[in-house]
Amino acid sequence: MRSFELTELGGPAGTRLRRHTAGFDDLPWGTLDVARYPRPLVERARLSWTQGAFSEYATGAAFANLAASLLAIGAPIDLAAMASDFVAEEMAHAMLNARMAAELGGAVVSRFDEARLAPCLVADDPRLRAVELAVKLGCVDEGMSAPLLAANARAATHPLTAAVLTRIAREEPPHARLGWLVLEWSDSWLSDDDRRHLGEVASRALSSLAAELPAATVSSPPAGIGDLGWLPLPDYLALAERAEQRIIERFALYGLAVRASMTTKSSCLR
Repeated sequence: MRSFELTELGGPAGTRLRRHTAGFDDLPWGTLDVARYPRPLVERARLSWTQGAFSEYATGAAFANLAASLLAIGAPIDLAAMASDFVAEEMAHAMLNARMAAELGGAVVSRFDEARLAPCLVADDPRLRAVELAVKLGCVDEGMSAPLLAANARAATHPLTAAVLTRIAREEPPHARLGWLVLEWSDSWLSDDDRRHLGEVASRALSSLAAELPAATVSSPPAGIGDLGWLPLPDYLALAERAEQRIIERFALYGLAVRASMTTKSSCLR
């Protein structure tokens, strides 16, 4: 286990990263007055943005693995190049999340297991493992996050929060698109067993995402959540359910049977 923190070397490495962070310093940093909000809400937001930074960091690591996996199996090089490009974008998103945590009083100290940073893959065939990763990372994880981030950005009520979420949200759809491009490329050689396996992979990935969401509530959302980066929970859960359904329907076009998981979270709203 080691502490999670982001550091930069600078110099030529920093110059290359700045291709993906152009305009960051122009955002309205320093305009979020945390004294206006209840302290427990601020602490929750600090944790949320810290977790967001780690999630983006881990996603970058997963895209690096996907790029290497695609190269190893002789996949089209433009697919591998897309995955490689997204690594830098995810590092930039991690930086934005970390800066938001700093605006709220600093990141929450957290530790992680390096061995669990990369997604766990189970297929023996290297080709199927690459598609497995693309399905989980692109089609499911990024496919779910893209519409949710976009909705959070639209609902944000503070200029800084809106600017940060908008910057991240506009770069997420291509990340999801890569998963579908890999699935389309592999469609001609996937067997029925492969499709059953990938359907189970997608079902488990959706179930894991659903397990991370709190249960629905009908109580009034606390004041200030829009400033700090959240949608009201019922709205968020309803959107997650719709996004999941669209993903499941798209998987069906490739012969993948995928189970829904989000409906159990929002069922008490009906």
